[in-house]
Amino acid sequence: MPTTPIRRSRPLRALLGLATAALLLLAVEGLARAGMGSPPDPPGLWQRWDSQRPSFEQVEGTVVARYQDRSEPVSFAAQAIPGLPRVVFLGGSSMHGGSRIATDLELPAAAARTLAERGVAIEALNLGNPGLDSHDIRQLALEALSFGPELLVIYTGHNDLGNTLQEQRYGSFGGAVQVRLRLLLWRSRAYLLLRDLVSPRAGESGDGRRRPQPGEPHLPISDGQRLLAAEALQRNLVAITQQAAKRGVQTVLVTPISNWLMCRPIGRGCPEARAIIDLETYGSRPVPHDQLPALERALQAHPDCAELLHARGRLRSNDGDPRAADDLRRALATDPSPMRADATMTDAVRAAAREGGATLLDLEALTLESYSVPPQAWFVDCLHFSPEGHGTVGAMIADTVQASLALP
Repeated sequence: MPTTPIRRSRPLRALLGLATAALLLLAVEGLARAGMGSPPDPPGLWQRWDSQRPSFEQVEGTVVARYQDRSEPVSFAAQAIPGLPRVVFLGGSSMHGGSRIATDLELPAAAARTLAERGVAIEALNLGNPGLDSHDIRQLALEALSFGPELLVIYTGHNDLGNTLQEQRYGSFGGAVQVRLRLLLWRSRAYLLLRDLVSPRAGESGDGRRRPQPGEPHLPISDGQRLLAAEALQRNLVAITQQAAKRGVQTVLVTPISNWLMCRPIGRGCPEARAIIDLETYGSRPVPHDQLPALERALQAHPDCAELLHARGRLRSNDGDPRAADDLRRALATDPSPMRADATMTDAVRAAAREGGATLLDLEALTLESYSVPPQAWFVDCLHFSPEGHGTVGAMIADTVQASLALP
């Protein structure tokens, strides 16, 4: 009696095909890992430095931070001096270069000087550089750990948000999906092997940065972009902390602060603001008091307009009104084109400290508790510290360094 062939439905055949393809991919991945080892951790997709371009150059026992290309690179001995705690400071232009003052007036030197006045000596290495964000700092920290620090101090957050805007990271929903997919593919040894075979230059830089051209407007940033930037910031800081802990090195994470009072939102919050705010004089004086009724009416219609909130916050601050801080905080949080760390980024630093077991210096919380808003005298612009700011914040960092290292 002849047998009747078993007919499989199209969906079933499709599932069997997918299962077979998945098994083949797993087999290829297994063979690739067996021959080449596990793939490295996915890099920050926009990091400035990679394994093809060492950040530090070591010659006859002296190390030079070659990535500090906008100023005289820091040089230091490869081996730490016995009995002198080596503290590495990492960050962007707020740490080094942005204030356009001498290095011996910046945060690391100010912290070391404060400790010296207490009879405590440390070796403070200022390894910050303008433009660095947590993707860059993650790699630099891993390299710096080989030079024997006892403590890492990291001040970041502004550039993670600013670079997301300026370099159009996660530019849309599709861009966000692409970022996720690329990170997933980077975890596959087979993908990395195929990529290098097809396009050998693809792995050399992995930069992908795109900066606006002169005159190009700052594009608005979406809530999704903010969240992705904050997630990357937290992930990178946790990775740094965990890698440092494996080498017995402690980490201090510092929440970023900025000049809330003088720097209005750079995005166009709402058209109604232009009828009230004189952009020609806004930087030198607040909106006149006689415009307050118009401000209030406009805010009733547009309660989340960043420019209106900032204008009212400045007026309230001049009047000593405690509600000024809330207005200024909301203006920063709703800025359509933020260049300074907002609450999303600050909370990411706090979360990273909890998750990674780092010491948190909550600079923002301490500052707001004492001053309501960050003092204008601490800044030379929207986010870079003045000599007074470097000195004051450096002294606060010194307290945390002393406690973290249990120094006398």
